[in-house]
Amino acid sequence: MKEKIYSYKVCYIEKGCKKMVRYIVTDSLMLAEMELRYYEKNPAYERNTNRLLNNPTWKIIPVKNLIEHKLLWRGCPF
Repeated sequence: MKEKIYSYKVCYIEKGCKKMVRYIVTDSLMLAEMELRYYEKNPAYERNTNRLLNNPTWKIIPVKNLIEHKLLWRGCPF
């Protein structure tokens, strides 16, 4: 049986760090891939401190849990 995918998270891991940080959440895989390609080519900044990220590795992670999906979109401004 195929699992349902509710949304996708674009996350990064900085060089020398073990913690994965969520950068953006989207509902479509196409948009997640487009954002991933953009952030791989252009420099990205940390959202809270506006610091340039130190050689991040970007990944797309599917959200397969409905509760996690609802928690991710709870504070969405639109």
